[in-house]
Amino acid sequence: MFFPYLALLVLAVVPVLLFGWNLNRVIRVRDSASRVPLKDKLLRPAGETLRIRLEELQEEWVTTVLTFAALSALPLLLFAALPSIKGSQQWFGIGGMYVVLIPMLFSQWRNAMQIFSKRANHSLGYRGERVVGEELNQLTAEGCRVYHDVFLDEKPGLTFNIDHVVVSPCGVYAIETKTRRKTPDMKERNYEIYYDGKTVTLPNGGNAHGLEQAATNAKHLSKWLSAEICERVSASAVLTFPGFFVKATGRGEVSVLNHKQIRKLVLPGPNSIRLSDKLLSQINRQLDKKCRNMEL
Repeated sequence: MFFPYLALLVLAVVPVLLFGWNLNRVIRVRDSASRVPLKDKLLRPAGETLRIRLEELQEEWVTTVLTFAALSALPLLLFAALPSIKGSQQWFGIGGMYVVLIPMLFSQWRNAMQIFSKRANHSLGYRGERVVGEELNQLTAEGCRVYHDVFLDEKPGLTFNIDHVVVSPCGVYAIETKTRRKTPDMKERNYEIYYDGKTVTLPNGGNAHGLEQAATNAKHLSKWLSAEICERVSASAVLTFPGFFVKATGRGEVSVLNHKQIRKLVLPGPNSIRLSDKLLSQINRQLDKKCRNMEL
């Protein structure tokens, strides 16, 4: 009969699926159970949220691939059992197997492609935030403080993430990073982005992508800091496209820059209005408490 072989098939596949599902979980539990002698918490590095999401996607990818491989092995077991199955039961077994198997394989293949696409996009964003973060960290030698991956709780269930915050002697800057791919057919002159104060014109067309998010982040940062230190603080919005040449033909609510142009914006000039040392200390104290939550 066909059913004993089906039972054998289940007994062969289920342990493989359980092993793949539990492997990463066992490793994570083991790592969390280990005791580190250092109790101090660290500031969040650039792109930390995306790094965590990449790890989760990697786990999903491994589980999906193992499931696909296990399902792909089912026909081999069926064909091995065919000689002992007689008459119409052979066609019933083959037909039933493929009716069930093909949709399952297609579903796993589609999931794998979706995970692959998400991972590629998250990886691009992560690398962009790391590049911008590396550039901004150099500003600490100029008297600035830099914070990455800042989460602000506007209200229960509503959280805003700001890629980078720079506290300069002359102001506070909320920086949003947008990383875009350069296609192989782009010519060097097409590596330019134009900003007229209202619209960002990318090499493949104009849009306002990222402008609203950068402006919103700056407003929420201003509101949060003002409430925490009981003094009005106004944060400036910055949108950066690492790897592209950005040419501004107008001025708007948001400054759109290449990541290397941020330095000139945030560092004080001869005629810049500087914040008081007391206000800078209060701002940095609040941001340090908010961002110093990385466990060793």
